[in-house]
Amino acid sequence: MDKTVIVPGKETPLTFTINNVGRSTLHNLQFRWENDDGIILPVSGTAGRYVDSIEIDDSVEIEYMVMASTNADPDLYPIDLILTYDDPSGSGESTFTTTAGIYVGGETDFEVSFDSSTGGEVSLNIANTGSNPASAVSVNLPQQQGWRVTGTRTSMVGSLAKGDYTIASFAAQGTGDLMVDVAYTDTMGNRRNEEYTIDIDTPRNVTEVLGTGANAGARAGRQTTASQGLSITAIVGIVIAALIVAGGAYWFIRRRSGKRK
Repeated sequence: MDKTVIVPGKETPLTFTINNVGRSTLHNLQFRWENDDGIILPVSGTAGRYVDSIEIDDSVEIEYMVMASTNADPDLYPIDLILTYDDPSGSGESTFTTTAGIYVGGETDFEVSFDSSTGGEVSLNIANTGSNPASAVSVNLPQQQGWRVTGTRTSMVGSLAKGDYTIASFAAQGTGDLMVDVAYTDTMGNRRNEEYTIDIDTPRNVTEVLGTGANAGARAGRQTTASQGLSITAIVGIVIAALIVAGGAYWFIRRRSGKRK
């Protein structure tokens, strides 16, 4: 058997090899395998296969596409292997049985996406989108162009069950593609590392928008002057409007006085 680890929910090729190490050719071989728990099953067809014959010192490979249940807990599951064939002595049918173990579990998948960026802090969504839990999950921002990390580069997340997610935040400033490394321990105890690239289109920092030093002061000064100019213009406009109204009222009063005379 060539495959000892199956990830739940993923079609996996499984190959059994039958070797004839005896002194006679084997005929009418029937092979099948069984998993009493029903956790591992062939994707199409049945688990039984027929082989016409196997010569001395020869072998035959029997291939399957199998899948483990997505509800399976990470564990080692036994499968029974049964082979029947015509006894070379002519005494009838012989049966060979054995048990093999297939581990269901292993690695998982993640999805990393941009969450938010405020006050020089970048937050990322880390979701376990695979079919296995992950432990000792850590998120790291490696050194890269276009980004500056002022605090720690690594955020320890802990364990993430399948379908679970969390947020990792960093004191980082930059824009454009952000490279992210996610490291975790799979259900077999192996340490794994995955690399992701996220496109983040956000201002580098607040000072880049307003300017820095004298430029920022000059820009702020221009904004203040403009506001003052607007206020003065409004006051002058009000005074002119008041004078026009007063002049109109004076002309109207004089006209009425003239008519009375």
